Amino acid sequence: MDEEIRRLNASFKSYSEKLETRKLNLLRYVATMRIQPRIKAYYVQYINNWYNTTLQNLVQRYNVLLKQIKQIKDKYEAQAQAQSQAQAQAQAQAQAQAQASTDTKPSADMADNNGIKKAVLIGINYTDTVNELYGCVNDAVNLKNMLKSKYNYNEENIKTILNKEATRETILQEITNLVKEASKGDSLFLSYSGHGVSTNDRSGDEEDGKDELLVTSDNYAIFDDELKQILDTHLQEGVKLFALFDNCHSGTILDLPYQYFKTSTETNSEGNVIVHPKCSETKGDVVCISGCRDDQVSMDAYINFVYTGAMTRSFIDALAQHNNEPNTTVEISWKSLLENMRTSLKSRNFEQVPQLTCGKKTDMSNMSINL
Repeated sequence: MDEEIRRLNASFKSYSEKLETRKLNLLRYVATMRIQPRIKAYYVQYINNWYNTTLQNLVQRYNVLLKQIKQIKDKYEAQAQAQSQAQAQAQAQAQAQAQASTDTKPSADMADNNGIKKAVLIGINYTDTVNELYGCVNDAVNLKNMLKSKYNYNEENIKTILNKEATRETILQEITNLVKEASKGDSLFLSYSGHGVSTNDRSGDEEDGKDELLVTSDNYAIFDDELKQILDTHLQEGVKLFALFDNCHSGTILDLPYQYFKTSTETNSEGNVIVHPKCSETKGDVVCISGCRDDQVSMDAYINFVYTGAMTRSFIDALAQHNNEPNTTVEISWKSLLENMRTSLKSRNFEQVPQLTCGKKTDMSNMSINL
């Protein structure tokens, strides 16, 4: 079955590359036409709309076929999985008996204090393509510098995945490793800067009927459902994960059940949390800030003579401003951080509204951030 999936991926990549080449050739042809600018602009818009619709249909077909192949594969792997689970249960029972016999078990506080910090930072500029961006790699580098200088992350515990390295397979594997290898008391940081798109919901868990997707360097899609599945499968209780997604249509990119301050940080009569009932809670403590609402786009920007993601820049600046304030003894709350980011973006005339989602219901107005 793995060979069938490989062939499907190769076919999808080939068709998507041909589609992109066709779009580029059409845009070049329009650029050479001697017509009025407004007519030329109409043709450009028409080509872009055709490209986006065709690509979306291609992605939908790809995922239907991929699902069918995986269903067949799962059928034959079920028996092996049942045997593996039985072995795991026997091993867990043995470990529990051994743990019960020792008097040196650390307290919960000790486990938290001894936890380690790890990060995976992803930035894709799509260099030399028609969809090229300019600030995404800078986002990953700037976040790495911030984590090392301000939040005590060690160099060896920060994994950066940039440009061509950021394939679908690599991204999924590194995110899985980050979550799977974490133990109680660990703190994790995950960031993604790159393209994002949306398509029709394939699993029925979306309130707006749209799934959110990341676009990898090898031009494949990673669905929000896949990211949530990694969390549901591998994230353990007592592990903290903060995720930062700077891409279009990213508001509910992790399919977390609680969404705070969607349009405003002011609490109204209905409260400040939207509950997504079809999204399950996470075992660990997950907080995600994304670049915009699901129906918006996140902007690649040129700020202070440097290319950057507009939301990532506002995130780093808001934390730096708080940390540099004299006599600061109280940590900034998630609500205050979000409010400062939105104010910064608005002052620079960006329309995008960063979103805050969580894996567990929490008082985000008063809870201090802990990276």
